[in-house]
Amino acid sequence: MLPEPELLDRVIKACGPAAFTAEGATIDPEDPAERESIRSHFLVRKLGLRESPDLAEAVNAALEAYSGKGEPRYRPVIYYLLVKYFGREDSL
Repeated sequence: MLPEPELLDRVIKACGPAAFTAEGATIDPEDPAERESIRSHFLVRKLGLRESPDLAEAVNAALEAYSGKGEPRYRPVIYYLLVKYFGREDSL
C-alpha cells in the first residue's frame, strides 16, 4: 500500500511539534504507556472515537504491522495507519 501524501501531511500536522523531536517522533512498541497515550490522546481526543477494547486492539495491530520486533516506530506512520484503519481521514 502506497501512502497518500496529502493525508500523511495532515497526520504529521496533527502530531504537532512532537513529530519533529527525537523523543516524540518515535514510539517504543514495548512501552504500555505509549500504547495508552496513542489510544487516549490520538484515537479518542484527536479522532473522536469512543472508548472500546477495539481501540487497544487497533493500536497493537498498527504497531505489529509496521517494522520489526522491538524497533522504534515513527509516530506519524502509526497514526496514519490508525486513521486509515478507522476510516477517519476526514477527522484531521
